Amino acid sequence: MTRPLAGATQQAIAQVENATPHRSALRLLRRGASLTLTVLVAGAGISMLAHLIIARVIGQSEYGIYALMLSWTSVLAVVAQMGQDASVVRFLPTYVLRGQWRETRGLRRAIGTWVFIAAVVIGGLGCVWVYGSGAGHSAAWNATFYIGFAALPLTTLLDQSSAFLRALKHAAASSAYSGVIRKLLLIGIFGLAVLAGVRASAPLAALATALAMLIALVASTWHLRRKWPIQAKSAAPKYETRPWLLMGGKLGTMSTVIVAGRWLDVLILGAMVQSSLLGAYYAAVQIAALAWYGANAANAILAPMLAERYDAGDHHGMEVVAQRAAWYSFLVAFACAVLFALVGRWVLGLFGPGFEAGYVPMLILLLAYCVAGIMGDAPLVLSMTRYQLAGSLFSALGVLGNCTVAVLLIPRFGAVGAALGALSSQCVWRALSLWFVVTRLHVNPSIAHWHLRFS
Repeated sequence: MTRPLAGATQQAIAQVENATPHRSALRLLRRGASLTLTVLVAGAGISMLAHLIIARVIGQSEYGIYALMLSWTSVLAVVAQMGQDASVVRFLPTYVLRGQWRETRGLRRAIGTWVFIAAVVIGGLGCVWVYGSGAGHSAAWNATFYIGFAALPLTTLLDQSSAFLRALKHAAASSAYSGVIRKLLLIGIFGLAVLAGVRASAPLAALATALAMLIALVASTWHLRRKWPIQAKSAAPKYETRPWLLMGGKLGTMSTVIVAGRWLDVLILGAMVQSSLLGAYYAAVQIAALAWYGANAANAILAPMLAERYDAGDHHGMEVVAQRAAWYSFLVAFACAVLFALVGRWVLGLFGPGFEAGYVPMLILLLAYCVAGIMGDAPLVLSMTRYQLAGSLFSALGVLGNCTVAVLLIPRFGAVGAALGALSSQCVWRALSLWFVVTRLHVNPSIAHWHLRFS
């Protein structure tokens, strides 16, 4: 077993950073995660501002419809990806490191085509479902979901472009297009439409979201073209279809289960309560998600580094960078939890009357992100090694726990029951993944590494 760091003291951290084999990796993680965190925090603030404006303008009930559409399309976009966004992060760094330019070009061509076709098919089926069930919903609900499903290819292509930028270690740029530029465009397009006299509604918010996605996709694609390795631009493409599909299948299952687990509480609540109650909970989700950006910032840099070190057989290097990423994640989550415990009611009140009902669920969700930070991102370690199927199983068990708790508690406790379901999912999923990574890979990514041992 790799010897864990001997404590969370500054002296121990300094010794690790000065260790010759891993010093450059930690510096890259620190600089990259800090820059990416800055971009993500800016994006999170702009995202919350966009949701706040939309919620105040269209009202709690219409905002609930818009929130439910966003949750469904978030899950379906991951299904359409078929795991190929994670597959890009898994394969591309190795190809570039080894100078395999034919495979590099083939990877981009093939995966872009597969994902686009899958998104068109799934979006089309979604529109058919809306048509078939339209009689049971309002005209605003139908129009909002039609727009959301029709825009699904844009969502998946933007995610795909972001994955390529992350794999090339331009994580801050990938986050800027999807998180900052897209949200600024959403505010601008929605605001101009309202000022022009267009009726403020959930369909208008959905249309503004789709247009913002299209413009951000064009900008991200242009940036990727500039950063794409010159050698890969002229190389004849080589397609390693079988390993890409096999890896994508494994990672796709895991990604789908993870994202479904992330939005399952919203989806179950949306199916069991009125859209107005869902609006308050979704506002709480948006605020609590600020705690998630620490993990997202660190992991955007961490994922390709883990893949490189695993291929090189450097398990100690994997542990060192994973533990540092866990500290970034936990500290950001803890700071957000303290801040919004103090001012959360006031922030929720900015969304409009009645949104303060999301305060207690918000605190529970913040606790879930703190737990995730303490345990470290063992699921990411699984996805970047050969244990993707185990990661998918643990994710599925977490989703099962989420579903069970939410279905049992929502009828009595409403949004609080949904938040407790999300907390139970994090505990089950993260604990099982951590146990597996420590026992099989002898890598401990948690911040409790000075105590944690499994035989």
